[in-house]
Formats: sequence, C-alpha cells, structure tokens
Amino acid sequence: MEDTQFKQKPSKSVYSSNNREEESRFVKNKRTNVKSDLIEITEDKLENILLKHLDKMSLKTAWIAPASILVTIATVKTTATFNDSFGIKAPVWEALTIMVGALSIYWLLKVSIKALVNYKHLSMKSLLGKIKDNQI
Repeated sequence: MEDTQFKQKPSKSVYSSNNREEESRFVKNKRTNVKSDLIEITEDKLENILLKHLDKMSLKTAWIAPASILVTIATVKTTATFNDSFGIKAPVWEALTIMVGALSIYWLLKVSIKALVNYKHLSMKSLLGKIKDNQI
C-alpha cells in the first residue's frame, strides 16, 4: 500500500516580467526595490568636486613619508658614529642629521593636523552630500 500523503506535485514558481507571467524553476519570488534619487550635475562641476575630494583623500597617506624619514633619522642618530667624510667634519654631519630630523617632525605634524582637520570630509557620505548640494 502506497502512502499518497507524501507524494505531492512539484510546485512551479510564477513571476511576472513585463506584464506577462513566466514559470521559473530557479526563481521562487521576485522582489523589486529600485526606487532611488536622481542626481543631475554638469560634468565640470562633478570633475571639480571629485578633484578636490581626491586631494583630500591623499591626506590619508601623507604621513607615511615624513614618519619614515623620522624613523630613519632616529635610527641613524642612535646607532651611527659620525666621521669626517667628503670634506665635511663629523659635527657638521651630526648637525645635518638633527636638522633633517627636526624638519621631518615639522612635516609630520603639519600633514597630521591637516588630515585630522579634514577627517570628516573624507567619507563617501560627505562626497555624495557635496555632489547633491553642489557645494564646492
């Protein structure tokens, strides 16, 4: 005796596309969520906004060069023995190393402060806001 309770016809999913109903064995349900805002902007305004944003994005990595120089100079200052070479005396080499270290500290502080000031303007939300409002 066969148990007919477990035998069911396979159901076919139906969805509408272009006002006609189609059967699909892969698509169970189709949901549409395509409502969106349309942004109209001229090419030159968009280019200007994107170039300014790109300049601000470069601030994210601007600290790497001065920090690398500072680490190098700190290593040289702590480990090197300065000697007379190329016609320059040892104390002059040491003074040059200190000056380069001081300049790299100044450069690092300058780019770090600039990056912190512009931190909020580096997000995608900020960029879209500028594009929508045309605030340059």
